[in-house]
Amino acid sequence: DALRDYVFTLESDLERFREVLRGGMEEHGSDAVTWLAIADSHNIDREPEERAAAYRNALRDDPHNEDAAIGLITTASRLLEFEEATRQLETLVRRRPNRFGWRLSSRGGSPGLIDLYWIIQDFDAALRVLDELERREELPDNWRRLFRVAGIDTLRSAGREEELTAQLTTWIAEADDPRLYRLMLANEHLRREEYAKAAPLLDTEYQKSPDDSRTLARLVTALTRSGREARAEQLVLDWLARDPDNDNALLLLVGLMLERERFDNAIELLRSRLIDTLDREVFQNRLIAALAQAERFDESLELIETLIDQVDAIFATPQNLRARRMVQPLDPDNAMFLPSEPYTEDRLQRRMIDLRLRLAGTMILAKEFRSARRQLNAWLEDTTDPTERVWYLERIARCLRGEGDEEAASDAIAKALALRPKFPSFNNDVAYGWIDKGLHLQKAEPMIRFAVSSSPRNAAYLDTYGWLLYKKGDFETATKWLVRAKVANREGDPVIHDHLGDTAWRLSRKEEAIEHWKQAVVIVGEREEE
Repeated sequence: DALRDYVFTLESDLERFREVLRGGMEEHGSDAVTWLAIADSHNIDREPEERAAAYRNALRDDPHNEDAAIGLITTASRLLEFEEATRQLETLVRRRPNRFGWRLSSRGGSPGLIDLYWIIQDFDAALRVLDELERREELPDNWRRLFRVAGIDTLRSAGREEELTAQLTTWIAEADDPRLYRLMLANEHLRREEYAKAAPLLDTEYQKSPDDSRTLARLVTALTRSGREARAEQLVLDWLARDPDNDNALLLLVGLMLERERFDNAIELLRSRLIDTLDREVFQNRLIAALAQAERFDESLELIETLIDQVDAIFATPQNLRARRMVQPLDPDNAMFLPSEPYTEDRLQRRMIDLRLRLAGTMILAKEFRSARRQLNAWLEDTTDPTERVWYLERIARCLRGEGDEEAASDAIAKALALRPKFPSFNNDVAYGWIDKGLHLQKAEPMIRFAVSSSPRNAAYLDTYGWLLYKKGDFETATKWLVRAKVANREGDPVIHDHLGDTAWRLSRKEEAIEHWKQAVVIVGEREEE
């Protein structure tokens, strides 16, 4: 009766439901199925501890119950108890060694075993699992490729770049079709800014597939940044010679010109193509960005305002909306400012919001923070759409930070969070603002725990959670999470090192603290030089 009421009554009395089920178990004995029903009745966001306890009871009664195990993995991850989630999934994988998907992701949106090893940063354990899978001759090819990609991700996360390069080189030599591994190795070289090493790998693949625009784009980047600009430009010009109307080829040429700071040539090319292209908005956006990159902010802002006026004019002309295009003959001088067809009210509204955000973004780039904020506040007052308001509030916060008003910026993000409470970055930003000042730690904790559970490899979120634990006086646990943040941010973050220094100092590890503070100073100095 309780189960029927729970399923079919919209406003179920969940406390009464659980009370009846517990009463039944007291009379007839505990069982996993009933504990599963109790677990599922607890909301994972509001009652994760109670949900996890019920799953543990289900596993006590039936240690082989996979639904209870998967439920506990998901709930433990939400509670940031990733070590327990890892142990549970290790047990499942041992029982079901051919459940390959559990290594990458398990049911119900819970992380897979490799994910969990990444999260707790036990990279050796992840590599052992992947090595065992690699040795299985019966492993299907599609799974083998997926696990090899996971292995490369693991080596990268562990900072073992020499092993990564050696492994990809071996696979290139052994594979019948080495394209995937050759491109992966090229991307690694690009990521490390080893452009001269990336270029020949990409050139080999481009010669095999000359119509592959993505490979060509990466090859052009590698050639340009390794000092071979002429070869890069010739490749793009050859593509345009074969296909003069190809917008992607022209955009690649524009990118090459911007890379070499030939701003006038790039801007003229964009304006010329705007007269003919059917995809006007792509070229309009690229022209806005090119003008801003050239620091011709006034021209960029004037262009955006003209584009906004054109969208307003179409809204004011119902026959254009009914026809889904301009009904009067197009003046070539004005055609470049029109949005892409076909026109619909929804599409034009999205374009209007996009242009407003570009206008505000360009003002911010130009450091016109107050003007941008005034305009954003006007748009904010003019809309009731929650998503649109969030976008404006987020940019208002950027303006306020640019003006040096961190407190007002935090208030703006808090308003955005009220509209989008499940947005992890807003939870992190608001929580960090409170934590750093030592305020509202109880309110901040569920917010940052939610952010970390949503993205447990995000260095900023890990740092905020570690800093919360520091403020609560739990320095040992704070160190664990701050070290995870440092490993997750391989480029180096001065704030993370500063927090690690403070934590080490409180643990009387003074030499370690000083080394972290020195590293923070070095990183700040390098960034200022750049």
